[in-house]
Amino acid sequence: MVEVPKVLGDVFESLIGAVYIDSGHDLMKVWEIYSKLCPQLNLVLDNPPVNMKKQLMEKFPSKVTFTSKPNSVGKVTVSAKITIGTQHYEFRGLGMNKALATVAACKLALRKLN
Repeated sequence: MVEVPKVLGDVFESLIGAVYIDSGHDLMKVWEIYSKLCPQLNLVLDNPPVNMKKQLMEKFPSKVTFTSKPNSVGKVTVSAKITIGTQHYEFRGLGMNKALATVAACKLALRKLN
């Protein structure tokens, strides 16, 4: 998961809104412009990104717990603890916020346990 600055999303939304208004509310024109700006849109729609936490929780139902804590450099550490039978695993993710740290921990767990 890539954290995109909110301002980038706001700029993109404004641009699409301006095209919509300037085209006389022509959605076909908006999609034509949008398709040029995002040429791989159909690939994303056909194969949407997978939510790592959901994937991990579905693979190991009732066996995953998460804990988080801030660290000294202003980031967050999340631990994903997984118990499979008698085996105990812990994967730690680091991120700018809890959501990104959780994704990092889930990615590590899925790589190791797949």
